[in-house]
Amino acid sequence: MIWVWAAIILWAHVGGQLFVSPYANRDVIVYVRRGAIEMPVNQTQANLDELSQIDSVLYNFLVSHSAQLIIKGFPDAVAGDTIGYSPQGRTFRKLDLTNIYEIRFPEGTQIDSIVAGLMSLPSVILVEKVAGVVPEVIPNDGLFSLQMSLMGT
Repeated sequence: MIWVWAAIILWAHVGGQLFVSPYANRDVIVYVRRGAIEMPVNQTQANLDELSQIDSVLYNFLVSHSAQLIIKGFPDAVAGDTIGYSPQGRTFRKLDLTNIYEIRFPEGTQIDSIVAGLMSLPSVILVEKVAGVVPEVIPNDGLFSLQMSLMGT
């Protein structure tokens, strides 16, 4: 669950300014099974009819709820980059970021019912509403290098 919030925060951070996302009440972030959604080559967003592939049950749900746009959550992610190594030298499987998407719905959509409906689909692993508030700034302490007690943190 923590990785979802981290993804939302990283995704929502735009330019280091605080604002309420205009899509906070319209968008959801979904983590789908491999192959459930595939974007056209060299595209990071598409409407439903432009997708290269989409699970039929998911497609029917999104059409019935008038989904407007599907956006790749991490457009630079590589599907094969899912193996990590711990400090002890053990291998572990990392989250496949290529299967995270933002789906936009029309203004006034009941997002709570969308979340519940998407979670009931077999091709969907996890769904979260888009966070409404974005961080204002990333702290930048120009004197950090002079604070000896904080070195190595």
